[in-house]
Amino acid sequence: MFDRIDAIVYKVSEYCNLDCVYCFQKYDTKTRTREFEYFDELLEFLKKLPLADDFEVKVTGGESSLHCDKIRKAYKKFKKLERYKECNISMTTISNGSNIEGLIDLWDDGILDPWGCKISWDGIYSASKSRKSKVPGYDDKFFNDTILKLGESPYSDKVLVRTACTPDTVRDLYAAYLYAYEMGIKKWEYYLLSDCDDYKDPLFLAVFQDQISQIFEHHKDCNEDKVVANIDSMLYVDKVIDEPQRLRAISCRHLGHFLHIGIDGSLYPCG
Repeated sequence: MFDRIDAIVYKVSEYCNLDCVYCFQKYDTKTRTREFEYFDELLEFLKKLPLADDFEVKVTGGESSLHCDKIRKAYKKFKKLERYKECNISMTTISNGSNIEGLIDLWDDGILDPWGCKISWDGIYSASKSRKSKVPGYDDKFFNDTILKLGESPYSDKVLVRTACTPDTVRDLYAAYLYAYEMGIKKWEYYLLSDCDDYKDPLFLAVFQDQISQIFEHHKDCNEDKVVANIDSMLYVDKVIDEPQRLRAISCRHLGHFLHIGIDGSLYPCG
């Protein structure tokens, strides 16, 4: 473990302009305006590590797109590592999409690599069902328009749009997939929460199975490149590996190759 470091993640700031009902971060944490300040110490630390040839810096928050100017400054700092290490530095982020124009500017300017970036979007009823905005105007139409703008951009086939599978969104997963598809999005997936008791509920599972079945049926007939990022996993688990092997197939590709840097400069072996 840690014989090769592929990526780090750091928080550009703790503040978030949303209060999603399933977020694991505490409310008081997301209202703070603390920012990351330990770049010099972090760069000296990274110089001593066995970095991968292609090394990724993942920017998170809070909401990262509120700090596009700080991401630009951080990019210049991290690129200096290439003077000391034989590696290529790229930066990516995961955003709630509330500043899609700022993100597009960062992609246009080569600051962020769109291939590794993700937009979290909870479907066509994002604001009304699961996102609690701190800012007036962040309604369902606002977030749906974000998907439209991404679909119209040169990055519709590069940026991954992710929809959380929660008790609030599960009945609309197919509608979310279909809207993203119709808006020109070429990469979409649903994702599961790390801790959700509803996943054990037979009624929830029945709804979930119905939704992903509709997604699968539409996707296999659309005759285009893969839109649903989960599709390989669906096929692999269902058709390839048998029941005894399924549990063994669950593993983390990040552990041992990935470091999380806290807002206070603390270090963790996992994000």
